[in-house]
Amino acid sequence: MNTTVEQLDALAEIINIGTGRAAAALSEITDSWIELSVPRVVACSPRDVSLHVDQTDSDSQTLICQKFQGGLNGQASLSFPSKSALSLAHFVGDVEDEADEFDFDLEGILEEVGNIVLNAVLGSVSNLFECGLDYSLPEFLPQIDLLSYMQNNVTEEAGEELTILVANANFNIASRDIRGSLIIVFQVECLRRLLAKVLDD
Repeated sequence: MNTTVEQLDALAEIINIGTGRAAAALSEITDSWIELSVPRVVACSPRDVSLHVDQTDSDSQTLICQKFQGGLNGQASLSFPSKSALSLAHFVGDVEDEADEFDFDLEGILEEVGNIVLNAVLGSVSNLFECGLDYSLPEFLPQIDLLSYMQNNVTEEAGEELTILVANANFNIASRDIRGSLIIVFQVECLRRLLAKVLDD
């Protein structure tokens, strides 16, 4: 599906409203100032998603995934290179002994972060579209090859043409360099309707 720069810029503004709300919620939880920004949004096919996702220092990704349905149908994920995922979980959970792999507690912390960020972003989208969305529980997936995951778990399940929005996100937290990506999978018809609404407003 073809998208224009104007459409993607409008979507970036909507997503930034959601990430702003998520940053405020995370700041309150951690009692620290957190800024979360999305400078740009890219639209691509499932086979090209790994070209646009931030994979700094890592060939594999840690994902927190959440399906949604209602006025719009799709799946949203928060994706991190492993080092960024661990650093964020340690910070939010106030974990002093920084382990080099996830345990049950750190997984739960990152699931909650994903839940906050994804719900805030999808909430901004649904507010624009004036529709309600039902969300699945967030799912934690460590050490994922993103291209294989998209082919085996997203494309095949959908059984139809999909467009993926990738929004690389910068987490400004103290002195930590934490980077991630929002990955929102839309059925093409749903995205067409969303883009038409964006331009109408």
